[in-house]
Amino acid sequence: DGTHTKKFFKIDFLNTYNIVVPTGPFRIASSLNIKIVPLFGYFDEKEFKFNVEYGPSFEGEDPYLLARKYWNFFAEFLKKHPEGWTGWWRMELEDKQTLKLISLD
Repeated sequence: DGTHTKKFFKIDFLNTYNIVVPTGPFRIASSLNIKIVPLFGYFDEKEFKFNVEYGPSFEGEDPYLLARKYWNFFAEFLKKHPEGWTGWWRMELEDKQTLKLISLD
């Protein structure tokens, strides 16, 4: 999850933030030619059930481009389900500012 790594990619997130993300999963996928399948879950309080959404798989030779594809998909997921991610408090932003989730519009 990035807490024990020293290599990061800088990614534009939600067209607002420059975040740093671990390179490991994307370097491994690239070097072994493994597909990445973005998969995210959220709890629907109205239906009282846990839902999982996944996107199309992708692969490639460039680990940075793989990371961007993954985080772009994640950004689109968060626009629909901002309650689906509890990691906002752990996000480390490039300028060390505090991320406040007000609206993703």
